[in-house]
Amino acid sequence: FIKVRTVMTRKDRLRDAMEVALSGLRGYYQLAQDGTLEEQEARRRALAWIRTLHYGDDEYFFIFDGNSTALAYPEPEMEGRPLSQFMDIKSRPVTKAMWEETLAYNAAYDVFRWKSLGSWDLIPRIGYFVRFDAWNWVVATGMDITDLEQEEEVRRKNLVEVLSSTLSDIRIADSGLVMLFTGDKNTLLIPAAGDGDYA
Repeated sequence: FIKVRTVMTRKDRLRDAMEVALSGLRGYYQLAQDGTLEEQEARRRALAWIRTLHYGDDEYFFIFDGNSTALAYPEPEMEGRPLSQFMDIKSRPVTKAMWEETLAYNAAYDVFRWKSLGSWDLIPRIGYFVRFDAWNWVVATGMDITDLEQEEEVRRKNLVEVLSSTLSDIRIADSGLVMLFTGDKNTLLIPAAGDGDYA
């Protein structure tokens, strides 16, 4: 329950921050529609503004196109590069999946591993992606969820300890023992040595 509430709070923060970014982009688009700026200049200024937009603990925005190419990113060396090498928890390229989902639903959340600013270390993030139809862009932002993964690992270890002390006493048909496996078929809990031959 605590994890769900924490994730929901983070989603709310992402959505609120995104509204600021979208409001600014709409303003630049309107300047082009009013004739105050040429369309190309309005786009250039909008991308320049997004590059500088930060909030929270150094969270940021970026924009990509239908080819998964970064159009605006807080690190200039990332611009013009494909972002399709970053994968989500479903093993999908994040930008390709979010392009498709925003085409269908206008906005989507995803959980993925993404590079840290100033480094190529991949960290777990939850992201919010919104289509900006006027210029056929997807605007993205995300936040680090390393702390949630660490909390989950501590809870898992505590659960294994409790289960191991409880399940080691269970016998099935006088000779059977209880073993637990993870969803990816790794052993989570096996009987203690000396509990019988289960090899």
